[in-house]
Amino acid sequence: MSLLTAVACGGTTRTQATSHPLPGAPWDADQAASEAAAYLIRHLNADGRFDYVRRSSVSEAKYNILRHSGAIHSLVQYTHENPSPELQGAIVRAARYLRKRYVRRLPEHPELLAAVSRPGEETLPSETAKLGGTALALIALRGAYALDSSVISVEELQAMGAFLLFMQKPDGSFHSKYLVGDGFDPNFHSLYYPGETMLALTMLYDVDGDSRWLQAALRSAAQLVESRRDTRDWPADHWMMLASLPLLERYENIPNPALGADELRNHITVMAAKIMRAQHAGGHFAKAPRSTPAATRIEGLSALARIQSARGDLDPELRSSIERGIAFLMQCQLRVSGSSRGGVPRSCSADAASERRGEEIRIDYVQHYLSALLTSPRS
Repeated sequence: MSLLTAVACGGTTRTQATSHPLPGAPWDADQAASEAAAYLIRHLNADGRFDYVRRSSVSEAKYNILRHSGAIHSLVQYTHENPSPELQGAIVRAARYLRKRYVRRLPEHPELLAAVSRPGEETLPSETAKLGGTALALIALRGAYALDSSVISVEELQAMGAFLLFMQKPDGSFHSKYLVGDGFDPNFHSLYYPGETMLALTMLYDVDGDSRWLQAALRSAAQLVESRRDTRDWPADHWMMLASLPLLERYENIPNPALGADELRNHITVMAAKIMRAQHAGGHFAKAPRSTPAATRIEGLSALARIQSARGDLDPELRSSIERGIAFLMQCQLRVSGSSRGGVPRSCSADAASERRGEEIRIDYVQHYLSALLTSPRS
């Protein structure tokens, strides 16, 4: 099915969408990806803002720009293999909305550009520039820039990169939040923001060839490796795993690397082993069969699989784990008629309707599902 055809399948009510599964053979991975991309485009409004969440009591006023940026990123990934004017137009529209509404200069540091979250849309005490928010916005806008250079200038992308460096501490770690008018927030720390920032800086390097972006990304990796050296409880840091793939591919361009390439590979290999040991027989990774924990872990495992494949030593157990995870995810997507078609609910349980938020569909659930399908090894 073409993306255009999939987008056109919309307009029924919630009851109709959940009550009438489509007949026929199950979707394969290519169609599942097409349907997920079509869902995101169908729920992108004319102004470039997504329908953030469906089947939920969440107010329409609530909005998370990290997930907006993530949705753009997955559509950019999709367009690499499935280019179309319609898809490109949607990406550019969402990117322009992101740039216009959220990305701005900090009053105290006008040389810096940051993605600023708004208190009315998120539970925040004031306007907040999140490290991960700016990193994901940079990833999204860099992807859109490759399609249409009028979306944002190179100088603006660099000013966003400068904000990420502004947030980095001397030891390579980062402040997670900057409160506009008040400075760094010392109380909030995010697991995923450093990996998101590593990926953003590496992608920015591809725009201007400035090695300081790679150096900063690798200093972050070195700090993460060192901080976990004496602990057994490693997190499933899929963003770090995702960032390690392009970082290793550009390793020879990093002056005075803060971390050896083998040590970085070993770190994410151990992390992958811990993720794989937590996988359930049904292919999911969390105690409950939820879609996004599985999708994000598959993204991380797939990054390692690509690293290993490039060296000619793909671990069969790694590939098997990814395949079982993909098989689980293929059961999660809604094969229905109507506007929910191609959406991915929070829960993949047969009795999701009885779970709190089980039937909720959020754009990041769909985004990670789509990214997992696109990045996993192909047979």
